[in-house]
Amino acid sequence: MNTPKVSIIIPLYNRQALVPETLESIQKQRYPNWEAIIVDDGSSDQSYQVVEEWVKKDERFRLFRRNREPKGAPTCRNIGLEKSTGELIIYLDSDDLLAEHCLQQRVSAFQQHANYDFLVFPVQFFNNQPGDSSEVWLYETQEDGLSAFLLKAQWGTTSTIWKKEVLVQLDGFDERLVKLQDSDLHRRALLYGLDYKVFPNVVDAYHRQDVKHDSISGQKANLRAVRSNEYAFFKLHGLLRREGKVNTLRKEVLAGHLLSVVRDYILLDRKQEAFNVWEKAYEEDIVSRKQYRLTRWYIEYHMMASEKPSKLVRFIFRRLLPKYLLWHV
Repeated sequence: MNTPKVSIIIPLYNRQALVPETLESIQKQRYPNWEAIIVDDGSSDQSYQVVEEWVKKDERFRLFRRNREPKGAPTCRNIGLEKSTGELIIYLDSDDLLAEHCLQQRVSAFQQHANYDFLVFPVQFFNNQPGDSSEVWLYETQEDGLSAFLLKAQWGTTSTIWKKEVLVQLDGFDERLVKLQDSDLHRRALLYGLDYKVFPNVVDAYHRQDVKHDSISGQKANLRAVRSNEYAFFKLHGLLRREGKVNTLRKEVLAGHLLSVVRDYILLDRKQEAFNVWEKAYEEDIVSRKQYRLTRWYIEYHMMASEKPSKLVRFIFRRLLPKYLLWHV
């Protein structure tokens, strides 16, 4: 691995005002051997035309339209992976930024640690410009990195640089997911025991957190999103079971996620679907019979009530049920 080409894959949707800054951050990279593959998801503004102008000026930018269903960032990223010619892959959102040293730092790290499948770097949040927030997205996992990632995403989409062959083996992003696509990819990588290394010290990318316009997959919860989350967590349990990696902690955390799905169905007035989720959690042995009965009572008499459960009720349930089962509610 001497000077490998890095493919930067960007899903694009209605970012005409912000994507130029993203592309400029790529063009300013100190490491020159890159290509940026931008896949438009059917923008209704001038995003596609804006990027076209960049393509005319620099052939390293390559622009495509999503040419198949379903709509969404996962499909665009997978199309980008198919079109890529680089040995290494970075996924970048169309409103996020790379520091000038990003590619140089990551390629150098891979040159020194070529036996790893992917590497992880810290990403700093920002609102309007890098440096206006000190919050960094990178939680150093303990020995059980998979369980930590089940609890909370330990890093984001842009934090990782991948060997392309590894992403192909993982089948890329799950296009059925409306949300949690990056977490799903990273959890599968950890679940299958891929080798990775975390470099916690130098921020080299920036994630915008104060965007108030359209995005591909960051919309508020709706019925499609809730069903997507339900699918994601039951799918994850199936993978854990298949790989023989189910344990008590992971079941409790999954149960907590599924209880949040139950809550979201209730908020959408889909009570039968809410109960169906919890029934399935019991049938698949994610929750015990005792947990199922107690929590079904909690769902019926408190989550469905017009008022929030009292502190006493919540205290009692937290004493009766495992720590992580009620963590979202």
